[in-house]
Amino acid sequence: MASLSDIPPQMPCQALHPGRLGKRRQRIVLFLTMIGLASFVSPLIRTDTQVLGRTRWSPLQIAVELHKGTLPGCYLKDHELCDDPGEKIVELAFNAVFGAGTAYAMLVAIAASALLFPWSKFVSGASVIGAIATAVVQRRGNDSDLQYFICSGTSVCHVHNGAFVLVLLLVFGLLIWIAATKQLDY
Repeated sequence: MASLSDIPPQMPCQALHPGRLGKRRQRIVLFLTMIGLASFVSPLIRTDTQVLGRTRWSPLQIAVELHKGTLPGCYLKDHELCDDPGEKIVELAFNAVFGAGTAYAMLVAIAASALLFPWSKFVSGASVIGAIATAVVQRRGNDSDLQYFICSGTSVCHVHNGAFVLVLLLVFGLLIWIAATKQLDY
């Protein structure tokens, strides 16, 4: 049976708490989550034509313009545009909140976890949920939710969210790898 004196001096934290992130992995996790959270304000979503004078959008800009009512963000059941901003389809907002909102909520939870209780299983589990939510954003973006948010559903304007989704998937993939790679702490 091993005693505490048998623990090598370079890894006391990992030996006593095998499921915890070491200091090095904690810093890497925090750095990656900051990159992911920066995508909320970075204009990584682009349109083919100008909408409200811009072709590059961040999720924050889309949310602000939707709240102001300058982006219509609505359509009727037969994909016809609605004139009344009060008729915004709940499903459209629901998909955006559960897609991008969940991804960003997982990034915040991962950052808090790395600071407060750095368990590698939590980081990897939250990263998997965030990656799935990001995949939903990609699928719904291709199914024209962003098209209706930004371009009013017109066929002239197309929305491309590939860079946005790529950044988030890369961050979540790296977070999963960091959580699983204990050798980075040695």
